[in-house]
Amino acid sequence: MTTKHKKYDAKLKAKVALSSLKETKTDLELCSEYQIPKSTLCEWKQKLCEGAEHLFLPEGHRNRKSKELERHVEMLQKLIGEMAIENNFLKKKLGR
Repeated sequence: MTTKHKKYDAKLKAKVALSSLKETKTDLELCSEYQIPKSTLCEWKQKLCEGAEHLFLPEGHRNRKSKELERHVEMLQKLIGEMAIENNFLKKKLGR
């Protein structure tokens, strides 16, 4: 028998993780209220804490990271195109 994993939207994850960090309720109370395992709550809190620093980065730094990622994606797309051309060429040479 397989078990289905519940999917939670980002808004709920943030809400529950923030509530846990504020300590308005205990983690066990939050887990019971939202019917989530304690390990899931701990994971959400960790992600929130790790990602929070990005909110305070200067705009230029965030843009620089975004541009680096865009350049990397473009390079990978170019490589895929070259490989597709090479693949087609080899298929024709082999007569397929």
